[in-house]
Amino acid sequence: QDEEMIVFYKNSGMVMHKGSGFDYGISEMLKSYYKNPNFTFVNRIDKETSGLVLGSKNLPKTRELTEKIRDRDISKSYYVLVKGNTPEKFVVKNKLKDNGERVVLDKDGKDAVTYFEKLDYNDGISLLKAELETGRKHQIRVQLSNEGYPIIGDKKYGIKDNSEKFYLCCYEIAFDSYKFNIKYKIFK
Repeated sequence: QDEEMIVFYKNSGMVMHKGSGFDYGISEMLKSYYKNPNFTFVNRIDKETSGLVLGSKNLPKTRELTEKIRDRDISKSYYVLVKGNTPEKFVVKNKLKDNGERVVLDKDGKDAVTYFEKLDYNDGISLLKAELETGRKHQIRVQLSNEGYPIIGDKKYGIKDNSEKFYLCCYEIAFDSYKFNIKYKIFK
């Protein structure tokens, strides 16, 4: 962190913001900790997803970082474990729409593009690196499920199994001269 921003590691199961039955999330906790009502996260990840999120401590920095996200000048990379033996490299381009209950493929939805690379395969499970070109709600989850490679532990879009962990982790955020990554907390 510095005076204007923070990169925070969010564990799986933590919520970003209050709402949906939660009185507070990490955003409210950090607003209280910093005694700063202007603190906000400029990107979000699902409750089940672990990994890095980017926060801003003042309104000018929030506007700057939000513009970078909109202009796709901030890259986010994920590790993900899926069922199945995926191709070595593949790109998924489609249109996604939130119908209120789920995110679905829809010709009237918003463009969603993700680049995938298989890093390892063992016993029916592939470890992938995913790089987002766009950042739609549940993008990686929906795209992989529709390709026939559901994320292990994804009870909403994947296979209902006994997995207690959800294996999707944002391990890197990069922009300008900054590159933040984690190496040792994957899937915790």
